Amino acid sequence: MEFTFEDKDSIHLVNFSGSFLTQPPPESDILNHINEKIESNCQNFVLNLSEVKIINSSGLGLLIKILTKARTIGGDAVLINVPDTLAQLLLVTKLNTVFKSFNSFEDAVANFNS
Repeated sequence: MEFTFEDKDSIHLVNFSGSFLTQPPPESDILNHINEKIESNCQNFVLNLSEVKIINSSGLGLLIKILTKARTIGGDAVLINVPDTLAQLLLVTKLNTVFKSFNSFEDAVANFNS
């Protein structure tokens, strides 16, 4: 799994790619970065999954940890560009009722601004 980070208009974009079969250290690297952003008053996160090929329960757990951290401080974490196979997994696990999902970064930003 690979990831990159971008700050866009007080919203933090996390781009994930590859196989999302999370094992430390990538998970701890991501969570450390999220914690640093939270400490610098960033509350809202957009998780771009467009390049994710496969995900397991550990990967889902990481997404849930990011969501929990954001909501604990009054923010949110939303998903964008969810591939069909991952959308099916979210549906089967009922995580589609937990995560908001959007087709684009602009749609996600509109959600935060409403």
